[in-house]
Amino acid sequence: MVLTGSAYSITRDYPWLPAAEEFTRQRCRLGRPLFGVCYGHQLIARALAGKGAVGRAAVPEIGFAPVEIVKRHPVFEGLPSPFLVMSSHYDEVTTLPGGFELLARSRDCGVQAMAHRELPIVGVQFHAEFERDKSRQSVIDERENLVKLGLDPDALLATIPERRAGAQIILRNFADFAGPVGSRAQ
Repeated sequence: MVLTGSAYSITRDYPWLPAAEEFTRQRCRLGRPLFGVCYGHQLIARALAGKGAVGRAAVPEIGFAPVEIVKRHPVFEGLPSPFLVMSSHYDEVTTLPGGFELLARSRDCGVQAMAHRELPIVGVQFHAEFERDKSRQSVIDERENLVKLGLDPDALLATIPERRAGAQIILRNFADFAGPVGSRAQ
């Protein structure tokens, strides 16, 4: 299962959030494969470690940036360190849940990736699923907010590589790590 990104802020208490947190906790307790992307990554941390495990980013990350692998994991197979990823977030994980370890970080985000030590549960702050066009559109859509934050949208657009950055391999690697359908608890 993949918990994806969202336009919502993980720091706000929406009426539906307790149910999403409980679903995430149940999924984790059962040891079922779970991959969190951006909001999904933050939701895993909040569901398992509480609201204090997430917060507003001191520096929002929008655009492509290098991520440093601090602990090798099967999801990073075939990737160098650092590798380029597309980020688009104003919130982030600030505290790892119990049983998790830090896998990667960037200059402006201390928890770019985390994984459970024993279960097939991984979260990444960046958008491994974004292709070049989606990355460009994300910056264009956020232009007004970026300017308000003192960021230069045109400079961010210039960081988007002409070719895929390679982070998309992480999704395939997670599927291999989680195993074929039926090989782990479903």
